[in-house]
Amino acid sequence: MSIPFKILATLVVLAWSAINSFAQYGCRVDPAGAAGRFNVTKIYTNQQSGANTNPVRFYSNSSPYDISCPSGATRTTVYAANVSDYVPYTQCFVEYMGSGTTTQPFNYYQNGRLVNFRIANCPIDDYIPLMLVGLAGMGFVMVRRKCLGLMD
Repeated sequence: MSIPFKILATLVVLAWSAINSFAQYGCRVDPAGAAGRFNVTKIYTNQQSGANTNPVRFYSNSSPYDISCPSGATRTTVYAANVSDYVPYTQCFVEYMGSGTTTQPFNYYQNGRLVNFRIANCPIDDYIPLMLVGLAGMGFVMVRRKCLGLMD
């Protein structure tokens, strides 16, 4: 392997590691725990004011993330990717009813479990033409070098 290839491979591995290190956690609520409010899985990340726990277990129902790209999504639409269970298993609660203390589970409409995830843009299909142009350009350069006798 050539030195430039090794450097490029190292940079790709480091970039991939950096992308996956921007993870966060939130409350995943499946339709069964949503009290009939929706029929898709959502992840909530905004802590309910006044409910300070570590880890955060009580969430408001504002700005949830879907766990897959919704239909009609554009490349600026975000979703929760690489979802995995938070360890140890921790139950969480969403959508405070407005009465009682904010740290009591029975004062919330929805329940779920804590998960780790990262935010990703969707869909990747928008980038395929750009990737094909890049690959075609690299192929052209490699063939041209080979024809000119510049490669080993």
